[in-house]
Amino acid sequence: MRVLGVDIGGSGVRAGLVDEALQIEDVVRTSLTDRSVGSVVRAVRGALQRRDVDAVGVGMPGFVRSGVVLASPNFPTWCEVDLAGQLAQELGVPVAVENDANAAALGVHAARQGQDLVLLTLGTGVGGGVISEGRLLRGLAGTGAELGHIYVGGDRRCGCGGVGCLETWASTTGLVAAAHEIGQAVDDGLEVVTAARTGAVWATKILEEAGRRLGIGLVTLTNVFAPHRVVLAGGLSQASDLLAPPMLAWWRGHGIAANVALARVEWVGRADELAMVGAATAARRLLTEAS
Repeated sequence: MRVLGVDIGGSGVRAGLVDEALQIEDVVRTSLTDRSVGSVVRAVRGALQRRDVDAVGVGMPGFVRSGVVLASPNFPTWCEVDLAGQLAQELGVPVAVENDANAAALGVHAARQGQDLVLLTLGTGVGGGVISEGRLLRGLAGTGAELGHIYVGGDRRCGCGGVGCLETWASTTGLVAAAHEIGQAVDDGLEVVTAARTGAVWATKILEEAGRRLGIGLVTLTNVFAPHRVVLAGGLSQASDLLAPPMLAWWRGHGIAANVALARVEWVGRADELAMVGAATAARRLLTEAS
C-alpha cells in the first residue's frame, strides 16, 4: 500500500511516501505560487512526480471538518473548500485531509503504539491534538481540540479574538509580542531564544514566563484528559532546555498528582514530518474502510 503524506504550509508543500513502518521516503518540497486553492492542488499534484500511490493524506493548517477546510489563518481567502474532494478528483485516488496538528497527533499515536496523548505544536502559533481511548477528539462541530486557545492568563489579545490564549505566550509570535512590550526590537521569536542563550536577562525572563504559561496550560490539559504522554513539537521545541524547567515546575506543583505521575513529557522536534505520517495514517484508514 503506497501512501503519500503531505504537509501544507504557508509558502510550500512537503510530501513523501510513508511506508507501513511509518518511515518517510523520497521527500520533495514544492513551492506555492500563491495561496489559492488551485496553487495548492497543483503543488500536491507536482509532489507526486508521476509516482503511483493508492491514497494521499494531507495535513492542512486551519479548521477542517470531513475533508473540508472551513477557514485557515494561513489561507485567508479559503471558506468551506472541499480540499479532499478536489484533490481526489484531480489525482484519481482517495484523499484524507486533516488539520495539521491533528495529523501530527495521529502520527505520534501511530508511532507510539496507541498510547493516549496530548500534543502541542509550538511554532508561529500553537496547535494541538488529543487522542483519548484511541480516538482523535474533534468535538461535535468536528473542529475541536484547539489547544492553543485555552486560557492561561494575561490580557494579550489573540488572533482568534480571545484574550490570554496559550498561543499568545508559547509561540514565536508570543515571544515577539513580549519583546516588543519591553522595547526590544526583534522580528522573530527565535531571536529571543538566541538572546537568552547569549545571556540576555530580558530574553531569559521572557522564556521563563512562556514556560510558566505553558505549564499552566499543561495543568488544564492533563487534569482534563489524563494522557499517557504530553508531546511538544514544532520549531520552538528547540528551546526546550529554556522552556521545560519553569513548565515542569508549575505543572508538577499544580496538576492532579495521579495525572502528572501518569503522563510522560516528550519533546520531539519538527511537527511537519509528524503531520505527514499522521495524514498518511488517515489515508490508509480510508483504504481500509473502503475494502
